[in-house]
Amino acid sequence: MSDQQSDQKEITKQYFDGVVQDYLLRYVTDASAWECYTLMMGMLPMEDDLDVLDVGCGPGFIGWTLSLEGSRVVGIDLSQKMIDFANEHYASKNAKFQVADVECFTTNKRFDVVIAKGVFEYLSDDMKALKNIYNVLTRHGFLIAEFRNAGFKHGDPNYVDPYPMKRRAHSVSEVVSETKRVGFRVVDTVYYHYHKGLKLPEAASAFVMKLQKV
Repeated sequence: MSDQQSDQKEITKQYFDGVVQDYLLRYVTDASAWECYTLMMGMLPMEDDLDVLDVGCGPGFIGWTLSLEGSRVVGIDLSQKMIDFANEHYASKNAKFQVADVECFTTNKRFDVVIAKGVFEYLSDDMKALKNIYNVLTRHGFLIAEFRNAGFKHGDPNYVDPYPMKRRAHSVSEVVSETKRVGFRVVDTVYYHYHKGLKLPEAASAFVMKLQKV
């Protein structure tokens, strides 16, 4: 790992260590975050008893909701503070949380679904994470992932990204190419968080992809 990649991870970890409560509140108060959550949940397979890996699980909200529906969830995150909060408030028999890095997470367990919300934008590149996710999926398992839209034009020309770490944006064609190299096929792609007066994809700040291991 380069010094730049290491610095990016440390900055990301420190940032999320300091915003645990605020991040959780986004699911209630932020329309964009709720829209993304709803889209991702709608892409899940119909079965109730899934084995799910929630990458970048944050405070554990997604894992908790899935565990209530009968799935068995493992949540991983770089932030110790996020994991501490998740274990204190949301851990259960069917929801486990631990500090781990998606690029080098190892387990003998195989998952039906991997969820990655707010993950790929913080990585220096995608391939290590994609290969590792591919390896922990069951045969024909699914990756449901969110990506910032590279084609998006913010309505405010003076907008400055408030995050201290560099956030990467993706094009659909880029993600299709990368995931195909790893061994995924695209099942569905949905743009979200639309802005009036612009056409797609410029009108959407992000998109969610459902990919299947082949």
